[in-house]
Amino acid sequence: MTARKDPTRIADIALSKAPISHLQIVAMVCAIIIFSFGNRVFNLIPFYMYYPAIVCKTSDGRSFACERLRACQPDIYSYSFNYSNPNTLINFMTELNLVCYEPYYIGLLGTVSFISFAVGSFFFTKQADIFGRHKVVCIAATMTPIGLFALIVGAKKLGIYFLYFTFGVMALSYNPRGSTSYLYALEVIPDRARLLFGTILFFFDGCFSVFTAVYFFYWKD
Repeated sequence: MTARKDPTRIADIALSKAPISHLQIVAMVCAIIIFSFGNRVFNLIPFYMYYPAIVCKTSDGRSFACERLRACQPDIYSYSFNYSNPNTLINFMTELNLVCYEPYYIGLLGTVSFISFAVGSFFFTKQADIFGRHKVVCIAATMTPIGLFALIVGAKKLGIYFLYFTFGVMALSYNPRGSTSYLYALEVIPDRARLLFGTILFFFDGCFSVFTAVYFFYWKD
């Protein structure tokens, strides 16, 4: 028969006056990485679907800068992306050539993600109280790197519907990963360190957002 865990353990940790241990510091660092890295995948959807600068070419060989709607007209022989333009990012729009898709196809990526957020929050977040924080955080945290690997390997071949599916699956783990990792870290550190931990976590979370935006616009890949 499995012995029950002491229900006062978390309360004892919260009231502890002992110095913060190395294990508690590791737990806080892991929570910051898990919380912030996974969030950035979805916060950067506008960059993934940002329209590039387009160069249109007519059948007589004339080239000129054009908008998306003009590039998709039947009298345009071909079009290419102007990568020298600072507003052209190497993203799903350029890699999957989604320029001529209707705007609602592009917006649907965000819609699918937010629906999956809601589904994952309603059905999966509460599993942390059933199966324990550790298992839920570990499973949810692995969904993002697996999904990113799948996008790198398969998105260019499988197209926009594969994007919907992969982002939807990753979004199911959004709240179970973010909220549970944050709660998990709070439960293993004393009360006096929680304000500092929350400050550091959201500071780095904001820094990740700034860095990724700068990365897209300077390295553009």
